[in-house]
Amino acid sequence: LNFSGLTDFNLAKIFLPYGVVLFACADWVAIPEAREILIGREKLLKKALFFGSLIPAIIYLIFAWLTVSVTGSITTPIATVGLGQAMGQSIIIIINIFAFFTIFTSLLTLGLALKEMYDYDFKFKHHFAWFLTVAAPLVFYFLGLRNFIEILSLVGALGLGLEGLVYVVAYWQARKFGERQPEYILSKPFAVFASIFLPIIFLGGLIYTLFDIFLK
Repeated sequence: LNFSGLTDFNLAKIFLPYGVVLFACADWVAIPEAREILIGREKLLKKALFFGSLIPAIIYLIFAWLTVSVTGSITTPIATVGLGQAMGQSIIIIINIFAFFTIFTSLLTLGLALKEMYDYDFKFKHHFAWFLTVAAPLVFYFLGLRNFIEILSLVGALGLGLEGLVYVVAYWQARKFGERQPEYILSKPFAVFASIFLPIIFLGGLIYTLFDIFLK
């Protein structure tokens, strides 16, 4: 490990990994599935969401820390490639298995959530809903977005960032007009703080990402 790679910090680039980090950590699409799994045990939902968000974030943080410690300034866009080059071919299989399951589970979760949205919200037919879900990556490809990091950044900042803004508005609408008793309720001071802080982050990250990808 080479810890010198961890000493460089540029505040001007604080939003540089924003889209990728949001894509990796945004787990709200899994909430409906978690709710279905915990039918009859709804009191566990709060803990499930907390630890389900915390554990992956810690794993990603450790992985990023180890990667930068090993490869430093020559860290590759796909981290497992750089790790394989630095640590030898024998490690490539192990780290690429990790990468495969990380990407595949994210793709599966987001894909199923998108497909269910087409099914239940838009009332699209089953096969058409699957087509729209599968076609989304192809649209990015034919638009010329073939850089792995840029795609993750754009999907995270634009798609999930705007979705996050919608959730903030929907939260207050549900809190004010909803008739359903929720599994748990956020304290009003915390909810107000989050409703101010999160949109600032979402909008700031979105603007930075769009400038970084299209105007750099």
